[in-house]
Amino acid sequence: MLRAYPPGNYKFTARTLCGDDLSATAPLARAFPRASSVTFPAGGAVDVPTSGLRIEWAAVAGVDHYVIELDQNDLGLAFKTT
Repeated sequence: MLRAYPPGNYKFTARTLCGDDLSATAPLARAFPRASSVTFPAGGAVDVPTSGLRIEWAAVAGVDHYVIELDQNDLGLAFKTT
């Protein structure tokens, strides 16, 4: 994907159902925010209660949306929320 779409300006064109032509240009960059880190529960924690589970993470400047994904492979469980 990264090779197919290198950073730069991309032009988009479309035609509406009414026959109107639309066009726009948008930049595509590779400026990703730094990674966040989970602050609770601590890394390597064991026997963390699932009842009332609370997860905390370090906020990242400029990020307004997070995706939380938990996988418990031993039990075949997965959870994802945005």
